[in-house]
Amino acid sequence: MNKLVVPLVLLVLVPLGAAPAQAATTNVVVDGFDYPSTLSYVYRDCDTTSFDGTTTALYRAGGAIGTHATGLRFASTIGEAGVQASVATPSALTEVSFETLHPSGAAGSSPGSFYVSIDPDGTGFQSYYYANVNLNVNYDTWGAWNLESFAFDWFYWDGVSSSASDVDTTIAQFATDHGNGSGARFGFLFGCDGRDYYMDNLRIGVGSTTTVYDFEGVPSATYLSTFGSHHSDMLVQDLRRLTLITGQRHWLAGDSWSFGDGVIGTGWFNGTARLFAKGYGQSSFRFMGSSDFTTEDHAWFEIRPRKNTVYRVDTPGTNTFEPSGSLTLKVSVKRRVSVRIADTTIFRGRSIKFSGVIKPRDAGVRVSAQHKTRSGWQTIAKGITRTGGKYSLAPRAGSAGKWLVRVVVAGGKGNVGNKSRTATVTVKVPPPKPVKDVETPTYIQPEPTPVPHEPTGPKPGRVMVRQLYQLFWGLDLMAPAPVAGPASGGVEQLEPR
Repeated sequence: MNKLVVPLVLLVLVPLGAAPAQAATTNVVVDGFDYPSTLSYVYRDCDTTSFDGTTTALYRAGGAIGTHATGLRFASTIGEAGVQASVATPSALTEVSFETLHPSGAAGSSPGSFYVSIDPDGTGFQSYYYANVNLNVNYDTWGAWNLESFAFDWFYWDGVSSSASDVDTTIAQFATDHGNGSGARFGFLFGCDGRDYYMDNLRIGVGSTTTVYDFEGVPSATYLSTFGSHHSDMLVQDLRRLTLITGQRHWLAGDSWSFGDGVIGTGWFNGTARLFAKGYGQSSFRFMGSSDFTTEDHAWFEIRPRKNTVYRVDTPGTNTFEPSGSLTLKVSVKRRVSVRIADTTIFRGRSIKFSGVIKPRDAGVRVSAQHKTRSGWQTIAKGITRTGGKYSLAPRAGSAGKWLVRVVVAGGKGNVGNKSRTATVTVKVPPPKPVKDVETPTYIQPEPTPVPHEPTGPKPGRVMVRQLYQLFWGLDLMAPAPVAGPASGGVEQLEPR
């Protein structure tokens, strides 16, 4: 239908405060030009030149409400276009308002119009009543149009021609007088001046409920991707957990996907990603840096966490796309453990002397020395780190053989536990103790000490004579002579020789 010529009524756009709050408010986010069933895109001619409704969709970061607004760009002044809302019971209308921004608005211009049509007969708008009002723009900041209390002059369209009807009647009163029928349609259209405009915050109040349409940008999703491990070359999207060793370099990647709105298609788009991190002991995320991504490549971020850290990326949005954020990635960071063994060859019963440093260099962290046995790793000593992360342990080697040993550091203070390299210690059987040489005593008979005395035997000369007599005559001159006893009771005395 061509734009109708009606008596000129100007409604000047003035900055107004927000309408009084209703008992209940329903917020409807309109993603770009993906209109819900209660909204539609409408257009019409500005004069006798036919307008086919072709416009260029505009998006703007910064709206009357929310983060964005949408708008239209016109190649000429032959047509106007905008958004139309449908209401089932216009007799209960309490609010109909709309905010617009005209970047190049000029005083005295009349770039748009508001129209309302009501079908009280329920013909599905084959015939209907309608009213129009021109909307005059005279500044280039956001301003609200409130039409619920405006008194319109009404016309009737029977499908062929128009005729005058009620005058100076509000929308709600007209619907009350004539009936709701198929409901009402409200349209805000601009463009007859050929200039860009943006729209936002369309409010339709019916009864105790107000529906607020918030025109936003094209929805997007931001993804954080990374390699599944330090040595992997496969990028994983939305990985939630990763384990690194303190100081290891790793790469995070960010990009965003467009869900489209019917004008802008779906797919990857160009933009900027920002990296945020929340480290151990921190209560909030900190901005770490930004990097650009394209439809062909990610935004890349290098990280080298020392302690457990949570990362996320977001895209702040563009004029076209809504901001969005990724899922979080929790990076668990293992400690590094160095180990030194003072002597790798010892005797059984001696101590294996461990020493080393953990990184990060925290004091008060539990460490333990372990020995590998047939049943697994067995703890043989425990201790805690000193200042600078230093430690020392000295367990005794209770058996001989090849000992596989290591040091294990416990988790805590923002790090995951870890273990050192495995070392080998040779434990030998100690040699037998040397036996002390004891000399067997040799008995030496001492020389007898002569004891002086007078000899009781014969003198040496007499011994010689005795021996000669024995040799030659068998006589022992030294033997005592036998004593003859009395033969018959008498004694005989012999004569000396």
